[in-house]
Amino acid sequence: MDTKIKFKGVLVLLLLLVFSISVYSSSTTVPWVVQSGSSFLISIRVMSASAFTSTQVFYDNKLLATIDNTPSISIDPTNGKFVLKSFVVDDGVVNAYLSYVEKSSTSHTIKVMTYNGSDLLSEENKTFSVVDNPFTSADITTRLSSVESTLATIQTSINSLTSDNISNKSSISSLSSSLQSVISDVAVIKSSLNISTNSDAITVLKQRSIDEKIASLETTLKEQSDKIAFLEQQLMVQSDELEKSSKISSAFDLNGLFGAASNFSPIILILAIIGLIGFVIVKKFNSNSGGLRR
Repeated sequence: MDTKIKFKGVLVLLLLLVFSISVYSSSTTVPWVVQSGSSFLISIRVMSASAFTSTQVFYDNKLLATIDNTPSISIDPTNGKFVLKSFVVDDGVVNAYLSYVEKSSTSHTIKVMTYNGSDLLSEENKTFSVVDNPFTSADITTRLSSVESTLATIQTSINSLTSDNISNKSSISSLSSSLQSVISDVAVIKSSLNISTNSDAITVLKQRSIDEKIASLETTLKEQSDKIAFLEQQLMVQSDELEKSSKISSAFDLNGLFGAASNFSPIILILAIIGLIGFVIVKKFNSNSGGLRR
C-alpha cells in the first residue's frame, strides 16, 4: 500500500510539473516574411506579472527592449533606433507590442528571454525574412498548405486523447503550445495578404479562396482549442481527486497496523505472541478457578 501511495504522490508531482511548464512560457508573434522598408509588428505575450521580473528582447543578438512586470517597456537607446512605437498591456497576462522597420533584405532573428530574478524561465527564438519583392499569392498558398498539414496532425493527436486515461495527459501541454503556434501562423498569413500587391497581386477569386481556407482553419482551431481546454480541466479534476485519495489512503490505511508490525524485529513479534497466549491462558484459568469456588 505504501508503494501505491508513493506512486500516486509522484504522479501528482509530475502533473503539477506539466502545468508549471505550460504556465512559465512566453509566446512571440512576428510575420514570417516582411517587405523591405515597411513597418511590422512584434507581439510578445509574456506571462502574468506575478510570475516574472523581466523579459529581454534581442534583435539579431542585440538587446532591443526590456519588459518588466510593473508592467512597462524600455527601448535600448543604441539598438532601438528603428522602433517606431512600443507599449504594454496587462490583461491578466503582460503583452508587449513593438512596431519596427527593417531595410536589410535577409533573414533576421528575434530572441525573447524571460526571467524571475536571475532564473531563466523561458527562451524563444523567431526567425523571419525581409524581401525586396512583394509577397506573392503562391507564397501564401504554400504557407496555408503547410499550416493545414500541421493542424491535421495536431487534430489526430488530440482525438487520440481521452479524459479517462490520465497516463497520456503529459502531451496536452505540448499540443496546446502547437495549437497556439498554428493560431499565430494563421494570423501572420492574414496580415501577409496586405503585402501581396504590385505585379503578383491577389485577384478577387484567389483572395476569396484564401479567405475561405483561413475561415475553415480558424473554425477547426476553435474546436481543437475547446477540446484541449476540456482535457486540461479534466486533468485538473483527476489530479485533485488523486491527491485527495492519496491523503485518505494514508490516514485510513486498513493495513497500517499490520504494516507497522512488519517493521518490528522478529524477536519482538515472538514475545508479543507469547504474551498474548499467556494472557489468554491466565484469563481462562481465572475463569475456571472462579467456577470451582462456587
